[in-house]
Amino acid sequence: PIAMLRTFVVAALFGLACAATQPRLIEFNTTSRAWLSASQVDELIFTGKRHNFMDVTDAPTPVRNLASTARAFPDQPTQKALVEDLISKIEIPSMQRNLVTLTSFFTRYYTSATGLQAAQWVYSELVSIKGARDDITVEYFEHTWRQPSVIARIEGAHDGPAAIVILGSHIDSVGASGSSQAPGADDDGSGTICNLEAFRVIVEANIV
Repeated sequence: PIAMLRTFVVAALFGLACAATQPRLIEFNTTSRAWLSASQVDELIFTGKRHNFMDVTDAPTPVRNLASTARAFPDQPTQKALVEDLISKIEIPSMQRNLVTLTSFFTRYYTSATGLQAAQWVYSELVSIKGARDDITVEYFEHTWRQPSVIARIEGAHDGPAAIVILGSHIDSVGASGSSQAPGADDDGSGTICNLEAFRVIVEANIV
């Protein structure tokens, strides 16, 4: 529930993690892995030869077979009045302007200079929304490639896993190649802009 919001994350889940020069450990399934060069990974991406793979270079030990925890879910929304009030504060024109800005970068490919600049723009927007609030932090999460993730966190009034809410989107975009134009309005520019607006509304409403 929103009243138990503890953590807000605008995450950049930047697609496939391969560094510009170093080999990457690619997992195709639970029993098949291979070390590939950046160009080989790009070939997988852009030729469509293999779609089901993940870069596990930075997390080679997987967490599998996690025990599920039974949770009781309400039959009806429990914060309907609060949510409806927050929805009324959404500013569509502002979201449209922000999407125009985000898609104006030639590409947001995760190894590109403009991909880095896009992440820096998202960071600056979050910092501006945060203002002087000391219960909110905005930080970069550096990777082995050029474009960092951006994480905004609101420390809430409740503790425990049930009080943690994470919202995520990916800042990067990709076109026909890593150097081609990729405005990425719907992949995932709109998701990033929605998270920015949700963050603004939650911060201004002082929801913790």
